[in-house]
Amino acid sequence: MRRIVTYRPSLGETALVILSEFATATLGAFYPHPYYHTFCAHARRKSFYNALKRLERKHLVGIKRRGGREEWHLTAEGEKFARRLKARLAGVGRQRWDGKWRLVMFDVPERIRERRNFLRKELFTLGFHQFQKSVWITPYPLPDDFMEIIAELGLGKYFRIVVADAVQDDRDLKALFFPRSG
Repeated sequence: MRRIVTYRPSLGETALVILSEFATATLGAFYPHPYYHTFCAHARRKSFYNALKRLERKHLVGIKRRGGREEWHLTAEGEKFARRLKARLAGVGRQRWDGKWRLVMFDVPERIRERRNFLRKELFTLGFHQFQKSVWITPYPLPDDFMEIIAELGLGKYFRIVVADAVQDDRDLKALFFPRSG
């Protein structure tokens, strides 16, 4: 089975990435942006506005009202999250393979299962393949902020990364990550 991983951001995630390119922006400034047309063209403007309001409740964006207009801006936390989203959109899988495999292993206790589930979702989004139950693999270097995410989740003591020169009989993995075109 060949797997093509494509990251498709939510309306809110798209708003964060677009907003990261402006100091402040009114609602109308989002619509001409290419990301809006790529990821949000199907959405109504009201849905996009609601996504911004949800981001505001999560303290990822702030709003200033000036002369009857709302101007949106990223908070410090929002800027950090937007950087992560931009890295995802850049495409981890588009890098050139250096011949090494990265194995991520974890054993997260059941009592913090929501963090474990978030970690699994994050690994999948980054293009990892589940090798075994709590072992994930990728041929690409991890994003620069990956260990920062692990630290923020408090998972450092449950988590290990192995960089290997070889995996026994890796033909299936190579076919999964590097499907031949044609």
